Amino acid sequence: MSPEGFPGEHRQFFGLWMLGGSKVQKDRRVEFLRGAFILAIASFLSRLIGVAFRIVIPRIIGTYGVGLFSQAYAIYNVFLSLSTVGVPLAVSKMIADRVARSDMRGASRVMRAAMTILGASGLVFAVLLILGAGPLAHRVYLDPKAYWPIVAIAPAIFLVSIEAGFRGFYQGLQQMAPSGYSQLIEQLVRVAAMFMLVAPLVKYGVEYAAAWVAFTSAIGAVAGILYLFSVYLHGRPFLVAKKPASAFPVESLGSIMWRIVAFTIPVSISAMISPLMGLVDAALVPGRLHAAGLGVKQATELYGILSGMAFPVANLPTVLSGALAVSLVPTISEAWALEDRRLVQSRALAGMRVAGIISLPAAVGLIVLGPEISHLLYGTTAAGVPLAVLAAGLFFVAFQQISSGVLQGSGRSDLPVRNMFLGALVKTIFTWFLTGISCLGIVGAALASDIGYFVSAVLNVRTMAAFTGAGVDFLALLGSPALASLIMAASVEGSLRLGLYVTHHTSIATLGAILVGLLVYIVSMAAMGGLTRNDLDMVPVLGSTLARWLARLGLLKK
Repeated sequence: MSPEGFPGEHRQFFGLWMLGGSKVQKDRRVEFLRGAFILAIASFLSRLIGVAFRIVIPRIIGTYGVGLFSQAYAIYNVFLSLSTVGVPLAVSKMIADRVARSDMRGASRVMRAAMTILGASGLVFAVLLILGAGPLAHRVYLDPKAYWPIVAIAPAIFLVSIEAGFRGFYQGLQQMAPSGYSQLIEQLVRVAAMFMLVAPLVKYGVEYAAAWVAFTSAIGAVAGILYLFSVYLHGRPFLVAKKPASAFPVESLGSIMWRIVAFTIPVSISAMISPLMGLVDAALVPGRLHAAGLGVKQATELYGILSGMAFPVANLPTVLSGALAVSLVPTISEAWALEDRRLVQSRALAGMRVAGIISLPAAVGLIVLGPEISHLLYGTTAAGVPLAVLAAGLFFVAFQQISSGVLQGSGRSDLPVRNMFLGALVKTIFTWFLTGISCLGIVGAALASDIGYFVSAVLNVRTMAAFTGAGVDFLALLGSPALASLIMAASVEGSLRLGLYVTHHTSIATLGAILVGLLVYIVSMAAMGGLTRNDLDMVPVLGSTLARWLARLGLLKK
């Protein structure tokens, strides 16, 4: 059921308004894509704040401090995945099922069961990380100064686990705004807290400054939880069943917990592979750079450039495909339960199409402007080349995410695990060999990531096509975006050169080139028929305005 399909009092209780959403949904495909766009926009803004966070950190604690923080963050991601990933998806699926039957009391019981699991697991893994901080710092990272950042980030595991439970609840209601708003609040509070003490702590030691940066993850999570809990309390009256309690069988909390765990295990393993690869990189890349002849500090600095500067920017465009994947799970599950194979295929291909429209121009733009964007964000071009190399893999990341969401929604969450594991294995092998080549260094590590994502994406798309029948015609799906991206690349290069000639200022020229490239891509896509009015109407806030503007120019099809 879409957000527009809920009773009016439901939306009033939760105080949520679709950002620019129309009151009448045009079709079922538009419903889940609109929700995905709402979540994606909020997530993207949150990521931008995070990028700003990453821009400031190197200027205050240096690349060595960034390396220490990145090492702590890598292990934090693995433990957080063990604690939470998969549970929100399970919760959203189970709650959506109960809401469809108007069993709001049952939805509330799912929420209670999920919070019990997440609270317990988050606490256990937070304690384990604190106890293991010493061995990790001394024996894995080979740098004792990594101890305090690891200890400081541990409490965030428990807090973010609780926050994930609330987000899964709202996703089950197909209300994406609370998840997005909580991310924005979390990041804003985190950045504000970071500014309070990080600079004064540098004089006591860069490891303490890095530890404070790590601890702000917990502070931001507290702010996000407070917001989500306030919204939950505001809407709690609606969770009283609209039908007599006797109309629904009461499932025990233990049974609900078991069902959550059974769904979560394969999803968690799949989602854990990516942060686990980050942990492997944290242990492997500096060591291979050291083996290639670099000192320990220099190797840590280069790893910090790759993981703390290039990766965050390269991952920004994947926010939309990630949001699409989250939205696909309950909607594909619904279509599968209705035995509507055409609806499954339609939603799967719609997600793939939108992911291609976004990921292709983003990849091309980062490849063309890699050094300039690095200079714009970090004041150095050091991250430019690895950023451009990582950008080449954006297309594969997006398709891997979408196909995973389709397979998980179809009840085969085990298949993405297998495919991601094979891709991760290939990535690890190539990381070992390519990073050890002195002329490649961290560029080799970035190239290994692209190869790994390529393998898992190809396997995932083939598996999805075989299992659901949603075969992908890449030429038809990506022909217009590819051609428009090439036109955009030429315009970006030309506008960058012109901007440098006129302003003699790299940052101004880069920003101008980005804006020109975005405009040229949208106009080119509309002119070739790659964008329609319905496509733009799915985009909150600006979509309808942009559609009217392009229609007046005669470039937009209905």
